[in-house]
Amino acid sequence: ATLYLWPAALSTGAFASAELGAGQWGSLLALGCAGSGIGVIGYMWLIGEVGPIRAAVVTYLIPPIGVFLGWLVLGEPIGWNLLGGLACVVAGVGLVQGLPVRGRVRRPPSVVPAGAAAPLD
Repeated sequence: ATLYLWPAALSTGAFASAELGAGQWGSLLALGCAGSGIGVIGYMWLIGEVGPIRAAVVTYLIPPIGVFLGWLVLGEPIGWNLLGGLACVVAGVGLVQGLPVRGRVRRPPSVVPAGAAAPLD
């Protein structure tokens, strides 16, 4: 996105007074390549490995991690209602990921190419 929008950003003149030294370029590369680039590549790999539905469940883990870091770093209080919500989120993620349900493991449906016979279980 940065490369795509770069010409438009430069043509507006909004960055005419901005100073872009080595530190700024290094930050741009670190955030763009390391932060976003590696994250997107990892997410695309995850989609290929487990499928889009199971990979999307990762987003449900962001709020509990944020709450935990708020407690750890900022000393924010954690009440029983927050722990109950966390338990619901973790249980939902576990169900989607295929944890044992009544003694069996749910498996995601296999992808069958068009025209091929579905495998028998």
